[in-house]
Amino acid sequence: MQELLTNCVKYAQAKTVNISTKVEGHWYVVTVRDDGIGFDTAKLDQPAAREGFGLFSIRERLRYFGGSMSLDSKIGQGTIVTLSVPLEAK
Repeated sequence: MQELLTNCVKYAQAKTVNISTKVEGHWYVVTVRDDGIGFDTAKLDQPAAREGFGLFSIRERLRYFGGSMSLDSKIGQGTIVTLSVPLEAK
């Protein structure tokens, strides 16, 4: 969460950030939605994507616990990041 909120301030130029949490079945789900400038998610797959390291780190930490991250961003339309973590450790 901290990394995502830092990104909203540091990169997204967001005026509004919404955070929601819920339990879906056996998953704890957190969604962070901002109204910032958005970005091209294809650039995250490039080896030199310096700005993507924080998101990469989040994804790796979630995988350790059996969780996942989805990311939807469009230039000029903001970003939505959804984190899902199992309620019980595997």
